[in-house]
Amino acid sequence: MYFSSALTEDEKNHLKLCRQLRNKILHCDFHAARKKLKELGANPQPANVTRTDISGLSGQEMAEQISSALAHTPGSSEYVADLGDRAGVVFGWLLEAGGAGDFAKAAEAFARGAAIVDRLAMSG
Repeated sequence: MYFSSALTEDEKNHLKLCRQLRNKILHCDFHAARKKLKELGANPQPANVTRTDISGLSGQEMAEQISSALAHTPGSSEYVADLGDRAGVVFGWLLEAGGAGDFAKAAEAFARGAAIVDRLAMSG
C-alpha cells in the first residue's frame, strides 16, 4: 500500500504474478508455472518431452515399449505437457520446462520484477 501510487497497474500485476510464479516453481508445480508465464506474456512453448510407462514390464517388454516410443508409435508415450500436474511426472516436467526455456523466461520475469522493486527502493 505504501508504494501503491508509485506503481502502475501493470507493475502491480507483474509483481503479483512473479510471486505466484516463484511459488509454483518452488513447489515443483511446473504445469501451473507455465500458466503463470503465459499470464506474464512470456508465450511458453512445449519442448515435446514424452513419458513412456514401463512400470511392471519385463526387461524385454521394456525394450519393446521404449522402441515403440522412439518410433512414435501411437499410444506408446504421452507428452508431459499434456499430463498436467499428474503425480509422478515431476522429472518429466523438469526436462520439459528446461527444454522449453521456461526457467529462462521465469528469470526474465523475475529480473523485471527486481527492477521494479529496485526502483521503489531507490525512490525511498
